[in-house]
Amino acid sequence: MAAPDKRSGPVAYEAAPVDLSVIHGYGTALELYLDAGWPSVLPLPPGKKAAVLLVAGAAGAAAHPLGNFTVNTSSGLRVGPDRLDVDYVVDMAEIPTFQTRQAVDTDHDGTVGPAEAASWRDQECPRLAGGLRATVDGQALALSVAGSSLTFPEGAGGLATLRLECALAARLPAAGGPGRSLAHADGNHPGRVGWREITAVGDRATLESADVPTTSSSARLTAYPKDQLSSPLDQRTASLRFHPGGAAAAAAQPAHWFTLLGVASMEGWLG
Repeated sequence: MAAPDKRSGPVAYEAAPVDLSVIHGYGTALELYLDAGWPSVLPLPPGKKAAVLLVAGAAGAAAHPLGNFTVNTSSGLRVGPDRLDVDYVVDMAEIPTFQTRQAVDTDHDGTVGPAEAASWRDQECPRLAGGLRATVDGQALALSVAGSSLTFPEGAGGLATLRLECALAARLPAAGGPGRSLAHADGNHPGRVGWREITAVGDRATLESADVPTTSSSARLTAYPKDQLSSPLDQRTASLRFHPGGAAAAAAQPAHWFTLLGVASMEGWLG
């Protein structure tokens, strides 16, 4: 495909044949893809083919607040006397959602069924857990998946975004003294632009010091601060000291509650 004409006015691109039966309104997503300066045809599964003419600059719908190419993550650390819980959330904008959803939709029928959603969550949450490094007193913690949920909130022009919540947990090693140190690093999505957030609270443990806040400034990637949209938060590491004992933290919002209630398997939630 020829490079786009950067002169004023709309520029038409004649795309390769794509499968309209699996797009279901994603023409706008492809226009956004071109409009952002990426004149590439996104890979689509085989099926019925039709030629599509895409016009860059024609999409007028409001996109994801951080940009429709972003992949955003949040680690909510909940530190107990003998346990670490991590509320890990991924918020994908329209374009990465379009690409990822094709992998989730394994039968390529244009919808994500309960079994497809569960299969993808069962693979993706352990993979993401492996991209996190948590240590207590220098000893590495093995984060396991306690539960998960997957939804597709509406994005720009009726297109889908993706929200994955992984409830992760690890037992802490035996304490060698009254004061303890914890370090956390998020190594997931290293090449992707987006919001990176870490928070930490004590749960029957007291945080003596921490270099991250106790509350999420984005409400767990649901309401990004308007004054930070052009310069997203980039918090990928956290260090804190704590000791056992203290008040219980407020009720958490673990992802596995959605799984237990069957919400993640309801087609209306999956989109």
